[in-house]
Amino acid sequence: MLAVLTPGQGAQTPGMLTTWLSLTGVEEQLAGYSAITGLDLIRLGTTADADEIKDTAIAQPLIVALGLVAAAQLDLLPLSAPATAVLPGSAFRPGGASRHGHSAPLGIAHHPGAPRNSRLAALPPVAHRPGTAATPGASPAFAPAPTFAPSPKSGPPTKSGPPTKSGPSSKSGPARRAGLAHRLGAHASLDPDRVVVAGHSVGELTAAAVAGALTPGDAVAFAARRGAQMAAACSSAPTGMAAVLGGDPQSVLAAIEAAGLTAANRNGAGQIVAAGPLDALARLADNPPPRARVRLLPVAGAFHTAHMRSAEEALAGLAAALPTADPTRLLLSNADGAAVRRGHAVTDRLARQVTRPVRWDLCQQTLADLGVSAAIELAPAGALTALARRQLPGVELLAVTSPGELDQARRLIAARTQPGPIGPTGQVVDLHVAVAPTKGVFTRATTAVEGRTLTRGTQVGTIHTNRDEHPIVAPFTGVLAEWLRRDGDIVGAGLPVARLTSATED
Repeated sequence: MLAVLTPGQGAQTPGMLTTWLSLTGVEEQLAGYSAITGLDLIRLGTTADADEIKDTAIAQPLIVALGLVAAAQLDLLPLSAPATAVLPGSAFRPGGASRHGHSAPLGIAHHPGAPRNSRLAALPPVAHRPGTAATPGASPAFAPAPTFAPSPKSGPPTKSGPPTKSGPSSKSGPARRAGLAHRLGAHASLDPDRVVVAGHSVGELTAAAVAGALTPGDAVAFAARRGAQMAAACSSAPTGMAAVLGGDPQSVLAAIEAAGLTAANRNGAGQIVAAGPLDALARLADNPPPRARVRLLPVAGAFHTAHMRSAEEALAGLAAALPTADPTRLLLSNADGAAVRRGHAVTDRLARQVTRPVRWDLCQQTLADLGVSAAIELAPAGALTALARRQLPGVELLAVTSPGELDQARRLIAARTQPGPIGPTGQVVDLHVAVAPTKGVFTRATTAVEGRTLTRGTQVGTIHTNRDEHPIVAPFTGVLAEWLRRDGDIVGAGLPVARLTSATED
């Protein structure tokens, strides 16, 4: 199984779009994103300095835009997408007028920069302080918001070598055997059973587009609104964030709570980010947990905490207005590492995400449990690859930091999309897994027997929660080859419970 990872704020660097603009279609794609956000993303990604692009209202759409550029170059964007709707300008300024003093055009527009098979909306410019987006040399309205800190033992955030024999630590070994790539037709997107997508913080918008839940245009537009609202929320109180590196995780969490702070990012690899009032952060830095060190981060506020409540309230209506489709690929939520199966669930989480901690540690655990054998981090890449290097040993990693890594990324994708094993009569055997739609206690269906053929949609089992029962169905017609879970097992959302095979003449 291949993982596609998309980074969050803090991954931006000056000039990060420069080398990408030489590729066919990229300038038009970015021009389209600029039109719908009201930001000159091309200028911001080429000539703007570090201080300007650290503005939360700028960094977030810029990061999502570049991730989608890389995804398009790798043919990772789905071939079809839901229609794009206009995000209501009234959520930012009455009547949809921008702070630059002009009214925004309304209605859906076919823009020449639109990614293939999507429709970009002509949206109101992002409302934040004048001059922060389009005036060269202007000071940013707000401070930066990186939520990654360098891991003390991690190397440069690039790519690793081939997988080792150790493999990721996981109790679902059969799932790794099931994680074989599915044969693709010409110009087809990757088999959804073979790809899992996850994004850190605002990177979840990029991930939602790659998974087919949002159009690329809507993902960038919402990122711009999200960044503007989070930046505005920072002005309500003096708050910030600090990285706690090393130490025993439980001791670190206890110290953060005792200081009156929130563990806003739990990134794994010995890295937890605390957030809250500046005086409480100072006390934590003066009295760090045992065997840990605290490094204050130059950010504008306490992201992913209750201090972003005003941003959540403002974004709730925008999220509800977004048209969505059910993800066509396995999409993990960074709130809990669980799979998000329905389009409405994606948008429900988008607004709430700004006040909820990022649990990247749980996302990485799900990747290990799924048997991921390779992971590609889309540009602006590096931070997630560095974390995965420590948490997912044996997984082949590639950070797509520039167009120079695209060919290697294509080879890695192709290696995971080869035909399955050859059956006894010379046919190609394709392997698929049936996965749990939510976390709960698993029970096998009495009619599902190993060795028997199950038609698509046949119930394979049931997940029991405290309130409901959720059926698990066969994703396609095939033979039930192997059970991966026993009756009574507690299974996480998105994790496999059974392996099915199909055979087609080669």
